[in-house]
Amino acid sequence: MFRAHESVAVDFMGLLAADGYSYWRVVESELNTPWFHVRIVFTHEDWEESRILMTAEVYMLEHILSLQAGDMTVTDIHVVLPGWMTGRDEWSMERLTELRNIEDDNRFIITLYTVESGKTYRTGGDERSKRGQLKESRLIYCRS
Repeated sequence: MFRAHESVAVDFMGLLAADGYSYWRVVESELNTPWFHVRIVFTHEDWEESRILMTAEVYMLEHILSLQAGDMTVTDIHVVLPGWMTGRDEWSMERLTELRNIEDDNRFIITLYTVESGKTYRTGGDERSKRGQLKESRLIYCRS
């Protein structure tokens, strides 16, 4: 989840604040957890418009994916991973190829993030859970 202090809000004298949107110079994340960088494209009659959405919530990514229709397409998803997940000293951004949720024997939800390099990272669940103890997975996203 991201947050922003009101002191970094941009007003533009109300010109750009239409339709319930607000603008911020900076946002922050208090949590040291993965988040998604999602590229969506809106197709109009004779032009395309590209936007980037950022969310730290798997359920929100799933919702964004469900909104795809003829004029709106998710074209790319990257996951931004903290160093503690990858064994690196810093955050990294990698193209997401697959995202799954799995319930372990204790009913904890584990999220598996598979990236373009073929590596899979996980969050959630009971750390004692082994792959053999995991129940059927639910595919949320698969890059085609």
